[in-house]
Amino acid sequence: MNTDLDKKGIVIPIDAETDFLPINQEATALYDQKVAAYKQKLKADQNLLMGIAAGTLAAVVMAGFWALMAVVTMLKSGFIAVAVGFVVGIAVRYAGKGQNITFRLVGAVLALAGVLVGNMLVVLILNAQTSGMSIADYFAITSIANLYHQIGEEMVAYDALFYSFAVYEGFRFSVRTIKEEEYERAGMK
Repeated sequence: MNTDLDKKGIVIPIDAETDFLPINQEATALYDQKVAAYKQKLKADQNLLMGIAAGTLAAVVMAGFWALMAVVTMLKSGFIAVAVGFVVGIAVRYAGKGQNITFRLVGAVLALAGVLVGNMLVVLILNAQTSGMSIADYFAITSIANLYHQIGEEMVAYDALFYSFAVYEGFRFSVRTIKEEEYERAGMK
């Protein structure tokens, strides 16, 4: 019979037919139970409403940030759109603790909403500055539909590309991915 040493230097017999260490069925069953319990806990920890709330807050804050940056730099940067998607996705992930497609879709939709609202605010502020009016006065004489119409007229392929990046970032970062090592740690506890 062949032997092998474990980490503590203890001799462990190896099955000559299979050349593998013998399997402890009880330990394997206990490990599987712990992993299953951990997976169930992760599933129970998911909270779609918290994910939506945090993602919405992140979208609004980032839309405001985008407008602020546009006013300060006098440029409408597409890279900020990507940041909107990223921040929204991360907010949905950490608040919602989701692991399925629903959370990904929420992240994507909220990222798109954040980008659209941010772009609308940029158009509103720049138009108000151009016309010499306050933002509130300009908003009072225009409509949201008019602002979105202007966004559509000014949109170029560059903008659409960055919008798609923002949606992708919102989709990609809005779920928690569990690595196999995390399951292994849960099974060893």
